[in-house]
Parts: sequence; structure tokens; C-alpha cells
Amino acid sequence: MQRREKLLLIFLVSAVVGWRGLPILRAMVLGRLDDASRRIATLKAARTSLEEKTFQLHIKEHRKADWIDRSLPPEPVEAQRLYQEWVTDLAEQAGISALRVTPDPLQTTTTPGFRAVRVSVKGEATFEQLTYFLHEFYRADLLHRVQALKVEGPPNPGGPLKITMGVEGLCLTEAPARTHLFPRTELADSLPRSFDSLKVNSADEFPKEPPFIIHIDNELAMVTKIAGTKWTIQRAVEGTSKAYHAAKSEVELFPIKFEQKDRSLDDRKKALAKHPFVQPVPPPVQVVDTNDPALQTKLMATILTEVEPVAFLFNSETRFNTVVHKGTAISIGDVEGTVVAIEKNSIQIKRGDDLWRLAIGKDLRSMTRGDANGSEDSPMTGYSDEPSEGRGSDPRNSGGRDRFRSRRGRRSEINFESRP
Repeated sequence: MQRREKLLLIFLVSAVVGWRGLPILRAMVLGRLDDASRRIATLKAARTSLEEKTFQLHIKEHRKADWIDRSLPPEPVEAQRLYQEWVTDLAEQAGISALRVTPDPLQTTTTPGFRAVRVSVKGEATFEQLTYFLHEFYRADLLHRVQALKVEGPPNPGGPLKITMGVEGLCLTEAPARTHLFPRTELADSLPRSFDSLKVNSADEFPKEPPFIIHIDNELAMVTKIAGTKWTIQRAVEGTSKAYHAAKSEVELFPIKFEQKDRSLDDRKKALAKHPFVQPVPPPVQVVDTNDPALQTKLMATILTEVEPVAFLFNSETRFNTVVHKGTAISIGDVEGTVVAIEKNSIQIKRGDDLWRLAIGKDLRSMTRGDANGSEDSPMTGYSDEPSEGRGSDPRNSGGRDRFRSRRGRRSEINFESRP
């Protein structure tokens, strides 16, 4: 074998070995590296999923902590008592009269973690007072809602509304026990009407940063600056009025929901500018004048004849029958005009420049504007005493039979008021 052939054989064997053995070699050398890359990708995906679940868990924990802060006390009986007191104070502050706030029987529940307590509210209030109550109710940072609301309008315009309402609050079992619904303290000194600052005995449970709203008797004030137990306030907010408050008067926090901070009472009043519970004033009763001749006179019948159509107007009070023709002037009561057309089921009367149509069975007060030219029931339509060729037909087709028909008399057409 020559050298050239040996080299060619070696080259061929090397090519075959490389083509068949390279994958095996790659699998032996790089297989572990591919496995490691796949494991890294799987771990990264698991880490991303774990981070997402952790993030969602943090959101739920934050939401749960927020619910616990807004919850009623965990013991249902105590929670219902405090909630009843708070609703009563708010209703009295709104000015609801004949007020009756009663607790509903506690309901058993199989859902762990929370309990609902309900209170019924009945009373009388103006629309403005009801608006104020609902505005402050929904602004309060509590886990509660209006479960049912029934408002009965006043029998007379301007009277009070009759209100029946069911409100419901939640008490979470993990909420901290407390003897009052919101943080409370007392005034260290009296607060005259002209003062815009106050001093409290303790500020431990209150927010450390202003602004926040406090409740002193029936007045709401906004704390704008804090210096220990001395607060600078904005008096009479949310539609309340300034009042004198004696020393040791109770000061209670009125927490506002975050999403309600920018909603003012004026905004709600503008949105509810129109009173939705006022019964509409009924229209005045129209007294019918029984002595009105035009109301007493009806069109009873029309007769369409070859000679001249006629119509009959009948007065039900005087029992007088008036026969009218085309061109007849009528004057019945304050209705004056001229009959310009007598049709199958009506007549037309011209009054001034207007045409009025009176249908059979209708009185003169029930006339409607009409047009004699647009009538579909104009009398004697298509009838003529002239031969057929005089009406635009083909004279070649006009035999003696057609001429005989054209000279025959047409029967009178009598139309009366329809009766059941």
C-alpha cells in the first residue's frame, strides 16, 4: 500500500471516529455541566416563586395586622356594648331624634377567627342629618358596615325621614382586649370657645404625628401640632360647632380610614344635592267645567252622500242636535270656526289660520291639529259623474258598461260613533 493510500485511509478512519464518537465524548465531558445548568435554572425558578409567595405572605400579614387594629374588642358581648355606645353617640351628634339603638342577638358562627356583632338603629332625621351620620360612619376606621337601611319619606314635604338601619361590626379573636373602642383621655383644663389649643392628661395611646381628629363631646377638632400633652387644634371640623368644654371632659380619637381622608362632608353634600326621599308634589286636580258647551258637544255621525256630506254635532246636556255642512260656521261656547271638510270618520274645522280635526265620538275640546289635504279618508274619493275617459282612463276600453257604471248613483255612506 502506497503512502498516499495510507494517509487517505487514516483520514477516513479519523473522520468516521470523529463523527460517531464526538457526541459520546461531549456527553462524557460536558454532560455534568449541562446537568448543573439545568439545576441552576430550576433553583432560580423556585427562588422566584418563593420570593413571590413571601411577598404575598407579607401583604397578607400586613393586611391582617391592619384588620386587627381596626377590629372591635375580641369578646363579642363587650364588643357589642362598646359598638352600641359609639353608634349612639354618633347618631346623637348627627341630630337624629326619637333615637333607639338596640343590640341584636348574638349569632353563632362556625368560622374561626372572627365574630360579627349587630346593632339596630331607629329614629327620625332630616336628609342632611342622615347624610352626616353615614359620612362619619364610613369614615371611621373600623371593620364595620351598614348591613341594611330603610328610609321612609315624610308624608308631608319638609317632614323628617323615618330611618331603620342595621349596622354590623367585626371582632377578631386576635385583637387586643380593651375597655373602650378608641383611645381616650381627659382635658387637663377647660376649653373655651375662643381657644385653639388644649392640654390633655395623657397622650400615650394617641398618634405621635399630626394631623388626626379628636372628639370632644359633640365637637370634632383636628390636631395640627403636638408638643407633649399640649395640642394645637382646628376647631369645629366636619360640620360641627364650637362649644365650651369643661375640665376633665372626655377626649376620644376619631380615626379616619386612609381612603376616606380626602372625602369631606361638603363633597358628599354636593354629590347628594338633590333630596332623593321627597315625595313629588302631586299635580293640581283639574276641575272640569260641567257647563262648558264645547265639552258637552260631540261629533256623533257623518253621512257621505252624492249631493252633499253632512255631520251631526250633539249636545248631551241640552239634547240639541246641530247639522253642519261644508262651509257651515259654528260657534259653540268659545269654539268658533268654519267646517271645511267632512270625512268618513271626522270633520275639519278651520279656526283662524289653523285646521283642527274632530273625530267621531270626541268633544270639541278633544280636537287635534289636522290637514285636510293629507286626509286618507277624504269623502267621495275616486267618484265622478263623468265618463271613465274623462278620468284619464283609456278611451278605447271605455265601453257602454263603464259609462253605465259612471252614471249610477252611489249609495250614501253613514258613519256613527262606535259603541261597545
